[in-house]
Amino acid sequence: NNPLITYCSTTDLAELTRDIGIEQNRQEWIEVADLIDKLVPIRNAVMHNQLIDETTLELLFSLQEHIYSLLGNSS
Repeated sequence: NNPLITYCSTTDLAELTRDIGIEQNRQEWIEVADLIDKLVPIRNAVMHNQLIDETTLELLFSLQEHIYSLLGNSS
């Protein structure tokens, strides 16, 4: 467990996930990285006290479901 990951930006997390996927030849991790990239503008909006609309909330739930599905299938 590396406590420095706590200080990763969302973009850094996506890059790290992508690097791991490439290194381990795991396409599902690369897909997760792509989905994390889609979270970046939403995360930035929320962290800067901007409201998100219902469409964005639905996108968050969709991304969550897709990420959980990919991670659940990675063994």
